[in-house]
Amino acid sequence: MSVKLTCFAGSLTALALVAQPGALAQQNPLDAVIACRGIEDAAARLECFDSAVDALEGASESGDLVTVTRSEIEAVERDSFGLSLPSIPFLSRRSAGNNAAVAEATAPEAAAEGVEVVTRNDDGQISEMRMSVTSARQVHGDWVFTMENGQVWRQTENRRLQVPRATPFDLVIRARSLGSFTARINDGGRSFRVRREE
Repeated sequence: MSVKLTCFAGSLTALALVAQPGALAQQNPLDAVIACRGIEDAAARLECFDSAVDALEGASESGDLVTVTRSEIEAVERDSFGLSLPSIPFLSRRSAGNNAAVAEATAPEAAAEGVEVVTRNDDGQISEMRMSVTSARQVHGDWVFTMENGQVWRQTENRRLQVPRATPFDLVIRARSLGSFTARINDGGRSFRVRREE
């Protein structure tokens, strides 16, 4: 496992630890802020807000509360596509009526690094991605593709492929059942099985 991938997996583990149920989950400081809105007396409401904001600040300074932007979540999803990592349910952005907004927010950012999220499944997870290949070489008869974003994918079945001589070209990778993946070159031709190596 590369150093970059090890650091990335370590970061996800840290996020998972922060998200696990514990003292913070039982006394969520954000819930306290929201609860203050229901207080009718202005002075009591202000006192409640001040107290809740102090708790938020304390949780932020101690590391018990971590904010993550939508673009950071999308970057983690794209970077982890094809890897077996622990599920972190709180990172899921799927909720009623937000799929269009998610797709709109994802496309411009993804295009900058040679990656495009093509489709998501009903749970909001990436099911198909288009990536720009910067290097393609054969290793022991299998093709190994290096993407612009640093991901490395390897052909896993003995099949002759028509791989373009010149790069870049696109590889469209689709998640299949039981953690398997298939790919197509330039979104055409027959699909072939691949696995992520880096």
